[in-house]
Amino acid sequence: MHNRFVPIAGGCRRRLLKAALALGLTAGVRPAHSAADLPAVSSPLFRAVPSTGERIVPVGLGTWQVFDIDGNDPARAQARNALELYAKLGGQVIDSSPMYGRSESVVGELWAQSGLQGHFFLATKVWTRGREEGGRQMRESMRRLRIRGALDLMQVHNLVDVETHLARCVHGRRTASFATSASRITTPVPMRNSNRC
Repeated sequence: MHNRFVPIAGGCRRRLLKAALALGLTAGVRPAHSAADLPAVSSPLFRAVPSTGERIVPVGLGTWQVFDIDGNDPARAQARNALELYAKLGGQVIDSSPMYGRSESVVGELWAQSGLQGHFFLATKVWTRGREEGGRQMRESMRRLRIRGALDLMQVHNLVDVETHLARCVHGRRTASFATSASRITTPVPMRNSNRC
């Protein structure tokens, strides 16, 4: 398996989180620094994605509030800088959701503008009932995120109609991995007979 990512500094989650706080990746903590001011980082901290074997850093960037901004908001430059800084620190996983307002669209736009399309492992969620509505929500998320090909991870939030969405995902082959999420816990759902769903 190839590794398309730069690992995080120091080999531990705590160190990355401290660096993120010190650099103002969380909204309003401190002024953001430029990603260009930081040295490249490396570390052996990776976890394998169960369905693909791809190795990723297990610390993600959530998009709920920081990326829920309109096109003219001055915070857009800060969000762009946060994304670039996160990549520079070795971050890989970006977690979004259609329930996070404009976050998917903003992430998709900034991700496309950044030149880092092959760097990130993108995850989003489906949180609706029914095959048709779930499919519509998944397609709309992929459009907003500007995904061409397969999404890295689709999560069913709070197990809402999980059997229906799993069946659609496995047969549709639109995402590389499938999981469930609930508030603070994400549990991988084993994939049957497929490395891609």
